[in-house]
Amino acid sequence: MVVRRGGGGLGLLQGEGPAALLLGPAGLRPLGGEAWDGQQAPASVPDFSGADAYRGRGTTELLRGLAVFRACSLRAFVERAEEMYSGARRLLGPRLADEAVRRTFFRHFCAGESSAQLASTLDWLREHGVGGIVNYHTEGGLDGGGEVADHQSAEERRRAVLEHNLGLILESIEMSARAGGHKFIAIKLTSMAQPSLLEKLSEALKAAKGAGGLQGGDVDPHQLLTCHMNAVRSGRRGMDALESWADAPTVREADRLLTSAGRVAEAAAVQGVRVLVDAEQTYLQPAVDYVTAQLQRAHNGTYAVLLNTYQAYLKDSAARLEADLLRCRSGGYTFGGKLVRGAYMVEERRRAEERAVPSPVHDTKRDTDGNYNRCARRLLREIGEGRRAEVVLATHNHDSVNGAVDLMRSMGMAPQATPVYFAQLMGMSDYLTFSLGHSGYKVLKCLPYGPVHELMPFLVRRAQENADVMGGVAKDVEMTWAEIRRRVPALLPHAPGHGWDRVQKA
Repeated sequence: MVVRRGGGGLGLLQGEGPAALLLGPAGLRPLGGEAWDGQQAPASVPDFSGADAYRGRGTTELLRGLAVFRACSLRAFVERAEEMYSGARRLLGPRLADEAVRRTFFRHFCAGESSAQLASTLDWLREHGVGGIVNYHTEGGLDGGGEVADHQSAEERRRAVLEHNLGLILESIEMSARAGGHKFIAIKLTSMAQPSLLEKLSEALKAAKGAGGLQGGDVDPHQLLTCHMNAVRSGRRGMDALESWADAPTVREADRLLTSAGRVAEAAAVQGVRVLVDAEQTYLQPAVDYVTAQLQRAHNGTYAVLLNTYQAYLKDSAARLEADLLRCRSGGYTFGGKLVRGAYMVEERRRAEERAVPSPVHDTKRDTDGNYNRCARRLLREIGEGRRAEVVLATHNHDSVNGAVDLMRSMGMAPQATPVYFAQLMGMSDYLTFSLGHSGYKVLKCLPYGPVHELMPFLVRRAQENADVMGGVAKDVEMTWAEIRRRVPALLPHAPGHGWDRVQKA
């Protein structure tokens, strides 16, 4: 579960009483399923002072990072960044505009444009005990990559784009597998299907939930939708309540998505790569949950190949998390999840206001923090009771990381023997990432990669939607300045940068 991309943090990790209360009699269970008896020596305590974190980083690179952080802390700049980038491409031409971005923001926040640059970044991270979450940015729609001919119909072009995206995801799995260490990729189901399909399936699941309630008892809407789709596939009449949302053409399109997603899961399972399924907007998320659950049932055996995403800023996230834990437990497969604060708060609130319906987002940050803490506590208890579950804590908050480390130590959780990961975005909170890696903790960097012109608009939108992350770089600036002052007065000559700086231009 990836924990938030910003401030706040894991309140439960500090001053919450005896960690032993979270432990069941079965003890902790690492990935292989054997009980953890607490006898393995814990990792060293990470030193977050910065000196260890910036080992091997050139001073020129640190200065570039300061300039980037300064720009990203300016809200007006972040809000107009996409507009300025598009204007620069028109006025200066794509080549000059992309080169300016490539040498600054792109180099700081991204892992490169080519597979060779990505591989170099992964190698560099592994040298410092850090894994990578490979994330080639692909989303659905007719503006994606891939070769399409002028004579092709809109449907043929759409399928060509989605097939191209699938190829990129499968390539990402291979690159992650070759890198070794902690092997992860991140995907969005909107890269393998049109949002309209996910919206239809989500509405069908809502209708199935309503129909299940009328039948009395706890009837899983996933099971009802599966039964309906099986009936439609065999030419029989399905549930009347679902027919308008999941008719025969929709079921055929859903089958194509399930086939593509299945190929991703199979390839990942064969090569030992874990797949983080990113969250979508609330009107698409039920379908994402459904597809992910089908994949988890088939592939999450002794460990979690698929990890779903839980956005704690949503009012229903705790109930959804509990339902999925129960579904995994009753189905006999490993739960895998990432817990985030959420990436679509502004959009969700605007959409709710336009439709004159209650917002699905918690009213205050305090409510979100409280809900996040309860969800995190629930997941830690699941691991502590010896049940099969895997967790990713992705946070840029120093107190959250420090508190999580303290709690792991107090619970006797050896970092390399338990399924708990930390994660940060590329270019953010390096003093946390590398301190954890050097101290033996499982830690990851999220590594977006791809062509500048495809990736930068995506990164700008993420920055706008996660303004708390971009505005919360004060700690990064403080730690970077501290490291530069440590090197003064004899500023070091430029040292090899992060990974793909080493790759020479063709």
